[in-house]
Amino acid sequence: MVLNMNNRKAEEIARIFLSQNYSVLGIVKSKIANHTWTVEVLVSSFDKNAIKKIKIDDTTGSIIKIE
Repeated sequence: MVLNMNNRKAEEIARIFLSQNYSVLGIVKSKIANHTWTVEVLVSSFDKNAIKKIKIDDTTGSIIKIE
């Protein structure tokens, strides 16, 4: 149980997860609402850039959703 992680921890979870399938170029922004972190990450795959939104549970640190 992580319990109330900060934005750095949420960004680290998102970065590690996305780096398995993408080149992570940088964090665009991160915010928390209703105990859920939303981390927007700029990624690159096959010369195409995209922003992925990763939703992370604030209490468990687990990834809820990827958009």
